[in-house]
Amino acid sequence: MNTHYPLSGWANKGGTATRACSCQTWKQHWINFADQRWPAQCAVSACPNAPTLGAHVYHPDVSGEQIVPMCARCNMRTDKFSLKPGVCVVSANRSETCDARS
Repeated sequence: MNTHYPLSGWANKGGTATRACSCQTWKQHWINFADQRWPAQCAVSACPNAPTLGAHVYHPDVSGEQIVPMCARCNMRTDKFSLKPGVCVVSANRSETCDARS
């Protein structure tokens, strides 16, 4: 689904905590559209923690915001970070995902 996204240069999108999705949670949104099982580890490179949420992230070379599985600690990062190879990145654009199913 998204094997051609860059690994480095990602950042968290601030101010998204109150955004709603018809999937109920952004974690469920990722599960619904990733076509994969929820991973055992956070999407952020070198982080061994279990992911607890679907985090809004962005990259200057990728159109729109994306959702990745992330732990709460990495979700608080304000610096740029890299994703682990093979991480599935799902569009946060509801009109292209959950709202398109209605």
